[in-house]
Amino acid sequence: MTAKSVEIKFKLPKSILAVMGSTETNIEQSVMETVVVDLYRRRQISLEKAAEIAGIPIWRLNQILAKHDIWLDYTAKDAEQDWNALREVLKT
Repeated sequence: MTAKSVEIKFKLPKSILAVMGSTETNIEQSVMETVVVDLYRRRQISLEKAAEIAGIPIWRLNQILAKHDIWLDYTAKDAEQDWNALREVLKT
């Protein structure tokens, strides 16, 4: 299932490109990453959802989050679920 999206157009001063470390060709991705970082920081979306929205792999999102001094909210329950999933994969 494809998620519905909305297209938003707005103008930014060119000076914002340097501030964001972006170019005119990648500003859309930079803005998207900024939005998902903020939503994740405020715990409004999960890590997986943030990566999906930004269109990037989770490992890349982790790098971006670290640059913003935002660390994963990884609980003991998460570790247990990952461990169980890994054991299942290794059984096959």
